[in-house]
Amino acid sequence: MVLGTCQTRNKSNLEKFCMSKIIAIDPDVSGSGVCILSDELEFIGTLQLWEIFDILFDLRLRGLEKNNTVIIEQSKSTNTWHKGGKGAARNVGRNYEISNQLVKFCERFDIKFRTIEPQGFSKVSHKSFNEITKWNLKKTNPETRVAGLFAFHVKRGIL
Repeated sequence: MVLGTCQTRNKSNLEKFCMSKIIAIDPDVSGSGVCILSDELEFIGTLQLWEIFDILFDLRLRGLEKNNTVIIEQSKSTNTWHKGGKGAARNVGRNYEISNQLVKFCERFDIKFRTIEPQGFSKVSHKSFNEITKWNLKKTNPETRVAGLFAFHVKRGIL
């Protein structure tokens, strides 16, 4: 469905689409946590890298790349030592590469973004997540909770 540009005065889904959004991403090889937050929660779930590229490119095509803030979790450390052993260390490196691809995509298409160091949000339980955000979601996973808490805290000026 084509919504057009934000210059239109039609107050419908277009107005909601054009609102300033926070798009928070917790990069993961098996499915990145993504949260899209404006004045309300618009989306929270896991998406593949190409699906995230589609969302970001769609913003660019509509001329909305400056209206929104993309938050990408990215550690400044490239150390892949991990207490989970070789497999976990390999995943740390692979997830880091997913975040690098997101950063490169945003840079290439001049999409406003910032990276944030991991904050330990993956340890937050589903119950605590709902208590903090008041979103009362039925189901979350660590990736969606991380993305959701990034968006929630950025919206409130905490991060």
